[in-house]
Amino acid sequence: MSDTNAFHPVLLAYDGSDTAARAIEHAGDLLGGGPAVVVTVFEPTATFTGYDPLSNVSEGIGRAAGLEREMDEIGAQVAQRTAEQGAEVAKGHGFDATAQTAEGKVWRTIVDVADEVDARAIVVGTRGHSGLGSLMIGSVANGVVHHSKRAVVVIPPAR
Repeated sequence: MSDTNAFHPVLLAYDGSDTAARAIEHAGDLLGGGPAVVVTVFEPTATFTGYDPLSNVSEGIGRAAGLEREMDEIGAQVAQRTAEQGAEVAKGHGFDATAQTAEGKVWRTIVDVADEVDARAIVVGTRGHSGLGSLMIGSVANGVVHHSKRAVVVIPPAR
């Protein structure tokens, strides 16, 4: 690692799971700590409208009742608490970490935040699957690996 890289933070993707905490722990061992940004991404309610077969009905009702904005506010609050928890985990593993939240499609937003903070690397964990699913890394990690121009460290789940 060059001296100029030492001033660039590591971006630690954290969703509150044990797998994400394990990824932060291993990142501390591998990267030696230093500056870090812990990001928790939340997807706005509108992201999910295409998945509901009754979306035309539920979307209209939800919007009419003002639930979409309220749900997004709750999502933002939960993401903030989660990011702060992740920053504490990171501090326990040698990082000088700050918490940040972002809204959007998870893998795309992680890549975008890494660009915004000029991260020297991105760290993501995978949940692991059995059978055929074990042949591929998770969809978030896969998206980050394939779309980032930065180094990506993918930490597998504990076995």
